[in-house]
Amino acid sequence: SVMDQNARLRKSSLRTPEELISYSTSETEKKERPLHVEQDSLLSTASGFENYRGFLQLGAILLVLSTFRVALDNLLRYGVLVNPVMWLGVFFDDPDRWPCTALILSLNVYIIGALLLQKGLVKGVVSDVATRWLSSVILASILIVPTCTVMVTAPNPFAAAFALALHTVSFLKLFSYMVVNSDLHRNRKQTDHEVNQKLEKQGKANNLVVYPENLNMKDIYYYMFAPTLCYELNFPRNVRIRKRYLMKRLIEVVQTSCDNSSI
Repeated sequence: SVMDQNARLRKSSLRTPEELISYSTSETEKKERPLHVEQDSLLSTASGFENYRGFLQLGAILLVLSTFRVALDNLLRYGVLVNPVMWLGVFFDDPDRWPCTALILSLNVYIIGALLLQKGLVKGVVSDVATRWLSSVILASILIVPTCTVMVTAPNPFAAAFALALHTVSFLKLFSYMVVNSDLHRNRKQTDHEVNQKLEKQGKANNLVVYPENLNMKDIYYYMFAPTLCYELNFPRNVRIRKRYLMKRLIEVVQTSCDNSSI
């Protein structure tokens, strides 16, 4: 063959015995060198490999593609069968059949009530004592009203548990909201007017929210949807939303939920 001819030519070009010995040794080492090396599989625990994110992403892609294929097949075969307008009509015609949905929507009443109460305190319409009493009424209503509604109507237990959990979380959030804003109002009254103006200017210069400019719908609803139970004037935030990171975490949550439901 061509390789054997090249080897013979190379060997014939060697002149001294030392060169012949070194050539023979190198050729022997090449022949004795193993082609395969024994090692642990990457899927075994002995390999020390722990980064399986690629498999997770592959599973998520397969899950999304299979779900999309089934949804597209059903859409082409049966068309759009859901009519949201009809659902709204059924809900408004007979709201007693949907007590948990009504309870969840009623949370807006408590949220707006807490906001108006704090605004009235700032404008002097409501006194400090009246604010405390009305805050207690709002917080007690958040816990008492849904409990009595569930006991009387006896709705679906899963929907009732979800509605009661939302009311419990809203109770803790609004309690923190009212306490923090009451403390800010008290500190503002005890501080000089010039000092308050100076602090407000410094906050605006640093793009920070200052009291009482935080008393608006956008601020309170952002707090209600934020994953925290402690109210702050300025929450720590990134400069931009990391969409790719958010999509990865969302896919992981969906895939984990599907795996748990299949088990």
